[in-house]
Amino acid sequence: MQALRALGLPGPVIMASRRPALELAEEAARSYSQIIILTDWDRKGDEMCKTIELHLRSLGSRPDREIRSRLGKLVKKEIKDVESLSRYTEKMREQYGV
Repeated sequence: MQALRALGLPGPVIMASRRPALELAEEAARSYSQIIILTDWDRKGDEMCKTIELHLRSLGSRPDREIRSRLGKLVKKEIKDVESLSRYTEKMREQYGV
């Protein structure tokens, strides 16, 4: 969660790795109209993303996996987990002067 806050993302964050996927999906579907799934870019993260998406869809939600997919394409060879995003971003800013 700290990595997402460091990137300036202000919205609510639910940690997927700390609870069952169905419970997480039920809470998210009840509480939020827009849901972005952002899990790690490894095999476990891929499976978790699919499971959460299936549960959310069964509850009538339309989760967004596109952001995860786009980020994954950008960082695939550099990092594998969400927590590394802020360090990766800092590195890119330094490297490219952004």
